[in-house]
Amino acid sequence: MKILIILGFLVIAGIKNSNIVQAKESEPETGVKERYINFLRKINVYPLSGEDSDEIDEQQIQEKCNNNGGPTAYNTSLQGLESFQNSVQSIINSINTTGDGRTEKDFADVCRSIQNLNNLVTLAVNAVKPCWNLNERQAVEVIVNVSFSLAEYVCKTNGSPLLEFYTADGVKCLNEISDSMDNNCFPDNSTFTNSITYSGNTAIPRQFSPPTTTIDRQYCTDMETAQNCVIREMNACKQKTPSNFINTIWNIYKKGSGCEAILKKNAANAVNSA
Repeated sequence: MKILIILGFLVIAGIKNSNIVQAKESEPETGVKERYINFLRKINVYPLSGEDSDEIDEQQIQEKCNNNGGPTAYNTSLQGLESFQNSVQSIINSINTTGDGRTEKDFADVCRSIQNLNNLVTLAVNAVKPCWNLNERQAVEVIVNVSFSLAEYVCKTNGSPLLEFYTADGVKCLNEISDSMDNNCFPDNSTFTNSITYSGNTAIPRQFSPPTTTIDRQYCTDMETAQNCVIREMNACKQKTPSNFINTIWNIYKKGSGCEAILKKNAANAVNSA
């Protein structure tokens, strides 16, 4: 769901919706504000605009919303998504990109904007939620909770963790190892790599039919294996800061997704049965 790809920016460090790690930055010297604006410009959640609008079947969307949330759900969702889209544009217009975009003030400004964006995401999610079925609501709840936890970590003390990651050449290091990370850490047979399930109905956009994930023992085990592999790859960085930053990002996801509890329970069961 595009309104929830806040994850993608916060993890300049490498997290993305589908694989949770891998970032390729074509312009590693770009300042943080420019990166943030580029991220915001990719957000297009209003379903009746954009290049794909001709493929959308409004009747199917209305039927789904009516079935899950009642007769007012569809119009309420449209109003919420349109308001969110307009607010994102207002954020873009308000950002001053003068300077090199790498100062403490720049990171603090971006983090203040991210907090505002989080509030807007909450409003948009609440507007569309009645259109979703139970599995979709649960999946989005996990994504939102993890995203907000990531924002809280990345932006604590006015964005110091993200600033330290940048100044330690974290983005540059990710560029250098991204292919190796992708090939070594995300095999095609991994449950974690192939965990996202889409409805397959292109007539209903993902705003109204978000992907779901089954988070179970196998998923979490594969996820932890991928995490350990990524950190090994990150240890090739000249400084330790990028690796620590990425590991913290993973641990936040592990806890927020429920995998931390699942893996602890699995380990305890293994000890008890030994």
